[in-house]
Amino acid sequence: MVRPHVVIGAGIIGSTIARELAFRGIETLVLEKEDEPGRHASGRNSGVIHSGINHKPNSIKAKYCLEGSRRLREYCVNKRVPMKQCGTLVIARTDIEEERLMCVWQMGKELGVPELSILEKRDIRRVEPVCTFSARRAIYSPTGAIVDSKALLQSVIKDAQYMGAKFSFGERVKNMVEGNVITDKRKIEYAYLVNCGGLEADRLAHVRGIRRDLFIAPFKGSYWQIDGLHLKTMIYAPPNPKFPFLGIHLTPTTEGLSLAGPNAALAFGRESYGSEVNIKDLAEMIGCKGFWKMARKRDFMQQAVQNLRTTFLKSAFLQEINGLTSEKIDKRDVIPYRAGIRAQLVDSSGFLVNDIVVHHGERETHVLNAVSPGMTCSLAFAENIVDFIGKKNYS
Repeated sequence: MVRPHVVIGAGIIGSTIARELAFRGIETLVLEKEDEPGRHASGRNSGVIHSGINHKPNSIKAKYCLEGSRRLREYCVNKRVPMKQCGTLVIARTDIEEERLMCVWQMGKELGVPELSILEKRDIRRVEPVCTFSARRAIYSPTGAIVDSKALLQSVIKDAQYMGAKFSFGERVKNMVEGNVITDKRKIEYAYLVNCGGLEADRLAHVRGIRRDLFIAPFKGSYWQIDGLHLKTMIYAPPNPKFPFLGIHLTPTTEGLSLAGPNAALAFGRESYGSEVNIKDLAEMIGCKGFWKMARKRDFMQQAVQNLRTTFLKSAFLQEINGLTSEKIDKRDVIPYRAGIRAQLVDSSGFLVNDIVVHHGERETHVLNAVSPGMTCSLAFAENIVDFIGKKNYS
């Protein structure tokens, strides 16, 4: 009997890895605790295919984002997944934002992001007519795109299944011992294990005694639909380099909607998309030394307070939105859309890890941090992971 390569998690990272394994003729089994794919981050994001302009050139994100963006756009065209290359506009409205904008420009140029341009004030609204009049300068990246992320995930899973990968939904991993995965339904002997558990990835790694210095802090991001706003492109402000979050931005969708978000407020549970509190998750998080070190940092607290304001005060969220567009948006124009949870990795010093983190063991690989731009990176990242596994030659 051939032992399968087992992938835990049928999100976009796990599914692209399964697709790549199956493409190479490797027996592949994907275990997903939910009854359907896309219940969490892979189906609760803004659907942005990033161009790569905001990643440090020596980072793992940068390594995969540029190639991943090109390949993902080509994939969507070939597979007829709803996608639109609408471009990305990053605007500066203040002196501080102009400084940050030039940092973004430098990173984009060093990485080799194609067709980047600097727009002066008079040219910005030619690219995006509803952009705020207060924008002084901007970076325009025409390779930025939007995609129907759920349709993309379904297409990747269909590919993997066509090539022989098996997916088992509604099956939760309970334990892992050397060479075996124990689920709530059975025991499976594996040739190789790939942990792509998303919000559960750290816990799964800890079961194997791996990277116990890291834990996931869930950050909730809320999205709002804006009626009457017609976007041609995505509008961002330059992000604060001290944090891994991109801030509230405006994004068109493939369905013709206009979305605002997400913010990033610390959530009361790993799957707390509403106001619910998960006592187990909360107790585990506040029991980590790294959590208190993170919480005591002044910059973090200032950011946390602002994100709580935009979470609970509609007026604060509207202020952020109106800072990006010349259209006057009021509370009657804004409709709750959905919320997502970012699986943010934090180390023992309280540092918010802002790059992809992968741990390779003897017969296992753990993807511990593949947040934004994880979807953009996914095809290129999956190929690299499977190349590594292939060198091990497990069967």
